[in-house]
Amino acid sequence: MRVFLTACFAAFLTFTPNLIARSIVPTERVLPSIVKLTIDSYGRTGHCTAFSINQLKALYLTAGHCVEPTYTLSVDGFPVTVLKVDSTQDIALIRILRFHKPALKLGESPNVGEIMIGFGWGMDAPSIMFFPGYIISLALDPFQGYELQGLRMIFSTNFMPGMSGGPITNGDGRLISLVQCGGMPGSFYHLVGCGARYTYIARMINECQSVK
Repeated sequence: MRVFLTACFAAFLTFTPNLIARSIVPTERVLPSIVKLTIDSYGRTGHCTAFSINQLKALYLTAGHCVEPTYTLSVDGFPVTVLKVDSTQDIALIRILRFHKPALKLGESPNVGEIMIGFGWGMDAPSIMFFPGYIISLALDPFQGYELQGLRMIFSTNFMPGMSGGPITNGDGRLISLVQCGGMPGSFYHLVGCGARYTYIARMINECQSVK
């Protein structure tokens, strides 16, 4: 498996410049749906990323580790309400009543080797960043002993701190996953990124239909 993944990553480094040169990142479909989620915890501030999945109800998804009980959350000074957290899958459903941004549309179930693009507010970045790459795996455990456990989608591109909770789309700008972590220090996966499995993103979007 390690040899296979290494080969995949080498191929990605070889062909990605041509891929990016031929592709147009669908920012116009994705950027309007994204917000910066400000976190205050015991006087220290930081941020994650969130994105709209229901414009009328002002519902957003973010990473579960971005909504710890000790965190006070806001977007541009307006409060955020946490509605549901799946701590096992590291996904959270939140509401931001002052922000009815256009919802991202769910894509088809993805396959290994397909194009992906991760979006989010990287640390100290003046604007939303995006990282294109390929899907390496639909279900691997990249954590190897870390506190956060479970199967995740694995991508050929890493993500920056602050991007957690941001959307991961296919090449058409349709939602397929959610940024959860960059490379894990000390593991083989320190050069890749990981995100929520497509099944759980689709399930959370479906469940939000019943939210009042």
